[in-house]
Amino acid sequence: MEQKGSRRENWIDAAKGIAILIVVLNHSGLVISGVNFWGGMFYVPAFFLLAGYTYEPKEESYKSFVKRKAKRLLVPYFVTNIVLALFFLVKDLLLGGFRMTGKAGVSFLGILYGRNQLLKAGNAFGAFETPGFVVNFMPNLNAPTWFLPALFLVLICADGLFRLMKRNKKRVYLFTAVLAFLMLSYYYLVPFMLPWCLDILPYLSGFFLIGYELKDGCLFGKLDEAAPPVKYGAIAGILTVTVISGLYNGSSNLSLSYFGKTVAVSMISAVSSSCVFLLILRWIDKKVPQFIKLAGRLSKYTLTILCWHYFVMQMFYAFAAVIIPGIGTGKGQSLIQLAGIVLSVTACVILHYIYERIRKSRKHGKNGNDNNDRRKDAWNS
Repeated sequence: MEQKGSRRENWIDAAKGIAILIVVLNHSGLVISGVNFWGGMFYVPAFFLLAGYTYEPKEESYKSFVKRKAKRLLVPYFVTNIVLALFFLVKDLLLGGFRMTGKAGVSFLGILYGRNQLLKAGNAFGAFETPGFVVNFMPNLNAPTWFLPALFLVLICADGLFRLMKRNKKRVYLFTAVLAFLMLSYYYLVPFMLPWCLDILPYLSGFFLIGYELKDGCLFGKLDEAAPPVKYGAIAGILTVTVISGLYNGSSNLSLSYFGKTVAVSMISAVSSSCVFLLILRWIDKKVPQFIKLAGRLSKYTLTILCWHYFVMQMFYAFAAVIIPGIGTGKGQSLIQLAGIVLSVTACVILHYIYERIRKSRKHGKNGNDNNDRRKDAWNS
């Protein structure tokens, strides 16, 4: 049976690698029958669920935990957004389209707000309807970065609750359920999205806690060891729920606080599809571990791909449209979209590699200076 605190499994990295590819696929506009729709059910929730699955309390202060997560998630968020804002600011200045009260001002607000727009997409039981005119808060091809502050909040809130409630997970679950009820009230009555996904924080935290329970309760391991009728019956049940809930509820878009027909069914669809996704990868890991290891290699680039793929992709599309007019339409559209996927992922991998080389060289230089200082001190003593 899978034990608590066991080493990280390859299928976890493979899940992150494949999920980020589905993110890129959906942003490219390329449609692969079945992949976009069903992959869209879980590619974002799976990241929150896996964050809970891999969460392990450490002997560190809460302040230290928050600082560590801020360095991991918020620093890349702000660096990426500031660099992109400066890029488009310079572009607008050169082209004569700069207005501080226009795009530049809105994009600055978007960086602080961490959402693509103020108003939610769609409607909720007729309580409100989003008007046709919607201000885009993140116009610098930086919309995918909304995920980073949202994940940061989920992590620090979950860790804070576990500490506050003495690791009593039942109390944590109950408290989160109460917050989810308040979230539903807000969702169906107020049309405004809150900064950093505060309006859907209980929903996102639900994925985290489900992932935590999967690991803490060794549920995958118990399923593996269950009698065949129970095991395959449970898998068939999860698959059935995934298909029915997915077809009924349709696609959702968490970045815009859009849940399809209902919030409850969207949660069921996202959780069940994520579990099916993970179960398939665990099965492949047992049969073809080489494939899982290969797919898992992409996981270390997920943060860079998330931050930069959309910018690279759209720049490529714009460049291709100028060089070869009409290439983005008709039969050439799918080809250019596929090329955009390959190019953006490759560019992000290279960017990550360059950053790591610079970081390691600076660290090595610092360590070398420290060693020289120690040698000098030893010689002088």
